[in-house]
Amino acid sequence: MRFAIRTGVRETDPVTAAKSGFQQTDGIAAWSSDQIIKALATHPVNTPTGLALRLMFETAAALTDVVKLGPHNLKDGFIIYRRQKLGEKSAIDAVCPLSPELLSALAAIKTPTYLTFNGKPRSNAGLGGRIKAVAAAFCFKGSAHGIRKARAVMLYEAGWPLEAIAAVLGHADTKMTAHYIASASRVGIAKKAYALANLNDTSRLTEGKSDE
Repeated sequence: MRFAIRTGVRETDPVTAAKSGFQQTDGIAAWSSDQIIKALATHPVNTPTGLALRLMFETAAALTDVVKLGPHNLKDGFIIYRRQKLGEKSAIDAVCPLSPELLSALAAIKTPTYLTFNGKPRSNAGLGGRIKAVAAAFCFKGSAHGIRKARAVMLYEAGWPLEAIAAVLGHADTKMTAHYIASASRVGIAKKAYALANLNDTSRLTEGKSDE
């Protein structure tokens, strides 16, 4: 079961969840925003590792899904795919907007899958090992699934609603999405909310009222 979680086939351990009576996360830590930024800056998108990192981050795809992504999944600037779980396709599409930089890099790729190694599609294990090596180079323990969770956290901190994040992650509802963003900065979220709503502007509270 732990192997299935590490490779992205499963997101939770149903045995653990059943024993506790609650839906539980897999315990894999999300990468921090600083760790993501450093990794992307060190590995440009025009390198194999950089392309893999950028594609994993922007799509938030699990290992088992990202290695299968290719030109057939690209539609109007979005990566759209159905997640692979336990060897079967889910009925929910993951819909992921991409940056112009990544779109430009993907446009130059003519192979059936975007991520290759020695001319063949990358394997789950091979890519997973490479991602762990990238994290180790920065002296922290990180996994591919941690990038998926980091994307969810960063989108939430940027003000995205749970429904939109669930669409990117390919979740059927927001229950699992809520677990993914559990490590989001509550301070950062509050600051974003105040900026969007301008709630500190108290002048609006007295509009239309006369002095008493």
